[in-house]
Amino acid sequence: MEPQYKLSRHLKVLRQAGLLSAVKDGRWVYHRLVQGVPHLDRLFDMLKALPDSDSLFATDLANFQNRMCLREGGRCRLGIQTRTLAVEGE
Repeated sequence: MEPQYKLSRHLKVLRQAGLLSAVKDGRWVYHRLVQGVPHLDRLFDMLKALPDSDSLFATDLANFQNRMCLREGGRCRLGIQTRTLAVEGE
């Protein structure tokens, strides 16, 4: 797993490129793909065509889907590093 600062840096680059939007809610920041970005579908098609010989993408996708199932009311409730429930308003 990548350190948090690397992930934050990558997300910042994607926001600056106009591909992501971000909304802060307490200690969480929710990122979304920006709709209507030209050529985004072609970018996804290229990414899907990349080989996954070590199954890293498949593993990451499964981990992501598991994390999304832990949400309550569309919001994160469980911290990634500590696995403790998030307290409302923190």
